[in-house]
Amino acid sequence: MMDTDTILAVVSNVIRLKKDTLGVNLLSELRALLTRENPAYHQMKRMSERNPRYRYIKLPPATMTSIEEDEQTVFIPRGFKTVLKQLAADHNQKIEFNDETIYYARDPGMALADHVQLRDYQKKGIGKLIMNREGILVAPCGGGKTVAGIALLSTLKQPTLVLVHTNDLLAQWGAQLAEKALIPGGIGQWCGTKRKRGQVTLATIQTLTRMPPAELVDFLGNFGCVILDEAHHCPADTFFGVMNLCSARFRFGLTATPRRKDSLEFLMTDTIGPVLAEITDDELKLEGVSQNCVVRFIATSTFSRYGADDWNKLLTDLCTDADRNRMIVDTIVGTWNAGHFPLILSERVSHCRLIVDELRKRGMNAHALVGEVPKNVREQIITSAKNNLIDAIVATKVADEGLDIPQLSCVHLITPTSNEAKTQQRIGRIRRPIEGKTSLVIDYIDARNTSLLRMGKSRKTLYRRWGFKLEDGRDL
Repeated sequence: MMDTDTILAVVSNVIRLKKDTLGVNLLSELRALLTRENPAYHQMKRMSERNPRYRYIKLPPATMTSIEEDEQTVFIPRGFKTVLKQLAADHNQKIEFNDETIYYARDPGMALADHVQLRDYQKKGIGKLIMNREGILVAPCGGGKTVAGIALLSTLKQPTLVLVHTNDLLAQWGAQLAEKALIPGGIGQWCGTKRKRGQVTLATIQTLTRMPPAELVDFLGNFGCVILDEAHHCPADTFFGVMNLCSARFRFGLTATPRRKDSLEFLMTDTIGPVLAEITDDELKLEGVSQNCVVRFIATSTFSRYGADDWNKLLTDLCTDADRNRMIVDTIVGTWNAGHFPLILSERVSHCRLIVDELRKRGMNAHALVGEVPKNVREQIITSAKNNLIDAIVATKVADEGLDIPQLSCVHLITPTSNEAKTQQRIGRIRRPIEGKTSLVIDYIDARNTSLLRMGKSRKTLYRRWGFKLEDGRDL
């Protein structure tokens, strides 16, 4: 391998580097930077050391790599372009990029609707993304991520693919586009049996991954811009695979929670690009589009002999504890009688069904929002909730992302977690400001179990960091 002053590179779906133009030291550094420890390996190793039942489970690979090579070419993800430029400069090399990304003639008819007024923080973030052509916008729930995405595609005026992972998000994007943008070429859908492209095409990742590879590559070639909503899912194989096949010139991600519990967020930034803009919670509160919460902790008497290593059994003990469920139902009814519109969140569908049945026995018009509820029924429930025709919603993780009902004012966290991103998303559902509304978090602390008590303390630390206070006004 010979060292040269200029690295030859081609940018399309990934970056292809001509191997013999890379300095030896630079290539070694690239290999090191793009090979990371696999968090899943260390987690499983710890579990096997603590619990005999996991001792003979095959461990995942100890490292993960985002770099591939053959004799002539080195392949690296597109989101690593900024780091590559800096590395080349550090090694006294220049890069000659041959741009083979897909770009179409701008459609002058694409525009934001006249009534849409972007906030300053949205404009700043959108500008950074467009200037860099690829990257991630981070904004909390209520920060206007969807509007920012619509402003992006309206400014670039490219045939655009918007990728989502649920039908609910797809429907939300469709409604927002119809209301807030002018799209002369129409809005298409690529979801299930619907296979129609438009100037903006909304697609579910699941539908794309079922396409034959050659057909998928041909489909992706129709777009000059791709936007991945809830981009923190990118490290999943399905998202990762689709994004790495896409050669669109503009590649963006939108998320409220860039940090992942499994620490794989580096795969998101490798693939899409760096976090270029972050809208803060303080900015939203200053603009009056988000509000602080007050917290009420409720101690349960539930005991389980299982720890976090036996999570499913521990969760079963929680969800089937009659005394705990009776306390939860009493508390929900109490918040409803106090004028709140409660959202109740559980990890288990069966638990949601049980709570709904008990609330209905107490005279409340409660409904379950779970994955097995048909899409049209979920849409009807959400519409009814927005029209104040429902008293409570009991939901699984389908409510973690994309549930936008401003009237929700109280969230009951009835199954525990210490995951910051998940907690932030769940509480974000009740922070939309409405005159006279108080946002109340009811947090159930299962103090008789060491693992669950530790999770409760972690959540309390998060609330304190976010500036929440107790219901009586005292600091946490």
